[in-house]
Amino acid sequence: IGVRLVGSEMCIRDSYYALGKSLKMDEKARALNAFEQSAQMGYHRAGTWLGTYYACHQDMTHAAYWLDKAKEHGADPDYIDDIYAEIHELGMPTNCVNGWVY
Repeated sequence: IGVRLVGSEMCIRDSYYALGKSLKMDEKARALNAFEQSAQMGYHRAGTWLGTYYACHQDMTHAAYWLDKAKEHGADPDYIDDIYAEIHELGMPTNCVNGWVY
């Protein structure tokens, strides 16, 4: 049961995600904020990114929250399950590099 957004709300949500992606190499604090804004608006890709980010930092409470939210909002359940498997088997997702998600 996801958040129902229309028109401009979806555009804003998607724009926050795009902003996060564009900033993630150079301005990590601003990128993290943009991903959080997008995820809070229900964008599953942002929720997946945030869940992975928190798993990279061993914050499993927030990781599980965002990964589960991402699944609720339309993320591929098999992909989310793969992230959980990596965490269980390796201690963190495989796309963590120096505390950041790539």
